[in-house]
Amino acid sequence: MNPSSQIFRKLALQSISLPAALVCLTLASGHLFAAPGGPTAPVPAASQQDFLNDAIPPPPDNKKTTANCNQQSAAFTTKYGRLGLYITNPNTAIKTIPVNFNIMQKKDGSGNFQNTPGDIAGFKQVIDWVNAYYTVNTAPTDLIPGAAFLPDARVRFEVSAVYFYQNDTLQSSDNPAALLSAVKAADPARLNQLNIFFTETPQSQNGAAGFASLPSPTDFNFDSFIVMLRGYSKVGSAVYPNNYGLVATTVHELGHTLDLLHTFGSDWQTETGNQSDPDYLDDVFGSGLSAVWPRQGGWNCDPTDPGNTCTNNLMGGTSGQLPKGGYIAPGYLSPKQMGKVQRSLSVKSVRRYVKPCPHSPAPLVVSANETWDFDIKLYSDILVQPGAALTLACKVSLPGAATISPVSNLIFAGGTTANDNRCTQCMLPPPDSVEWWPLDENQGASAANLIATAPTAIAGPNSAAPAHSKGTVNNALTFDGQSDYSWAPASSGLNVIGDCSSTSQQLTIDVWVRTTNQSGVRVILDNRSAQLVGYHLFLYNGRLGFQMADGSQPTNFVGPAPSPQYRNIADGNWHLVAVTVSRCQWDGGKLFVDGEQVFTFSPLSVPNSLFNTSNLQIGRTNPSLGSGGYFQGDLDELQIFRRALTPREIQNIFEAWRFGNCKPDFDPRTF
Repeated sequence: MNPSSQIFRKLALQSISLPAALVCLTLASGHLFAAPGGPTAPVPAASQQDFLNDAIPPPPDNKKTTANCNQQSAAFTTKYGRLGLYITNPNTAIKTIPVNFNIMQKKDGSGNFQNTPGDIAGFKQVIDWVNAYYTVNTAPTDLIPGAAFLPDARVRFEVSAVYFYQNDTLQSSDNPAALLSAVKAADPARLNQLNIFFTETPQSQNGAAGFASLPSPTDFNFDSFIVMLRGYSKVGSAVYPNNYGLVATTVHELGHTLDLLHTFGSDWQTETGNQSDPDYLDDVFGSGLSAVWPRQGGWNCDPTDPGNTCTNNLMGGTSGQLPKGGYIAPGYLSPKQMGKVQRSLSVKSVRRYVKPCPHSPAPLVVSANETWDFDIKLYSDILVQPGAALTLACKVSLPGAATISPVSNLIFAGGTTANDNRCTQCMLPPPDSVEWWPLDENQGASAANLIATAPTAIAGPNSAAPAHSKGTVNNALTFDGQSDYSWAPASSGLNVIGDCSSTSQQLTIDVWVRTTNQSGVRVILDNRSAQLVGYHLFLYNGRLGFQMADGSQPTNFVGPAPSPQYRNIADGNWHLVAVTVSRCQWDGGKLFVDGEQVFTFSPLSVPNSLFNTSNLQIGRTNPSLGSGGYFQGDLDELQIFRRALTPREIQNIFEAWRFGNCKPDFDPRTF
């Protein structure tokens, strides 16, 4: 039986009677099932859909500012309030925003989307497509000379739940206050996610198919919303085949909730045309006398036509459907638009929806005296350099394990700091660990293995012993890159991937690394024999690599070089690196950096067994294969699993950060 059918049968029994009766589906993973046999990409359709007058400003905030939090400091007006600080790079923490889909039906349950597996699965497909826009930036039709192209906005969305309300008034309502009140009456906790409402209110006279709220700059409890005005329930119809209209509108309206305005039009919903305004998008409109502001827009405007100024910008209001056939995704975001999105997730109200625990491996550096008179949410450590002082007059919110250092350079002038208490404890470790060296010792030549049946790691003799140092989770080992190493005796826990005779043969290795060495091969661990059989995790010119060797020519799989899309591992910051292998899957090999998958490879390209009886080398090459490859830097929390962990499990280890995986004698569920 399809597991989803059991869930939906159970769901059908959970309808309850409330002033606005509702049904909800929430899966443990936060994701919904994909529609069986559904499409893999949206297909555009001709439509007159438009985005005029679809952005709603937040109401006036009676708490606008206080004497300490007035956003008047030079630090805010020249740095933290500017877009440039927030333009994305590979170290920008990825923020995930959970959304609720709220379906307003008639009292008898008719109308709008229905509580069926197909309709519910459709929402999962919609969010997958939405994420494709924000994850893989579209090449622009109108790239401004000198403007960089950035591949990823570093923001994601996931379905938290789908709710069905049965109420005649709400079913035809376009009143966001009434819709939000119904959500609050059902369960106030649902306001902790971004709410998208589907009503069957006719399309507005000005052409808008939906509208969304802009975030508040001062009321950080403001409830954002999106209201869809049309009958999107006709999924698969000639008007909206494959949910395309729904996807295009959702992508655009989410842009408004993230503080983006139109690139077309000439009213308050359009990005500023004042070139002296710090928020002016010169990478969208150009600069000087050659600037084009505003751009033309319209659902049927062809962004490839040189005779107009329409663009395929995500906020450009075009459909991407080309009059002569073909399609170009209307999903481009400029660097400054990405900066605007990221700024809203730090200093505006939409930040309240970000799921807990995202963090950047690179600290925010304060290099001169600064006074912070603004409420800001950061996603990294704060490092105050020597000779500088940071004066806090307002509130600073940080991830659970983040720090401000050194504290001697920190001055409180009515301000406060708060770490996210949802990220202040260790993470339950994934099952099936066969080797686990925390490397927490502060002295001695051995490193305990937390797997009772697995061997202790032993440091190299005398001068070849790595030093004990501060790690990302408690302590770590520091290797000098010349002669330091550790080793562990051969064990069954190391031999978990042989040939492809058993589909259960899987492997995961994860470890925290810190290094600045970007030259040559630097061994993290080596489990190869003298006959060149086994596996090998390493850095190559600062890039993560994994070797599989079966006695013939070994095969190396090396991740991408540092770029605007990929992090530089050898930048002196702590990074979680991991490899997962499902031995008998053609795409079963994956490399991860800081919880993000960066490379996929085929383990089937190495056909023979990798089993061997060699000792495990940590920080150097197996000496029977030659000398060299000594690791230079720090290693912490080395774990090996006899299972290919899921991307979510890898992400969880990264997000646990300094709290790490819980040790065997501690269970956070009991505290």
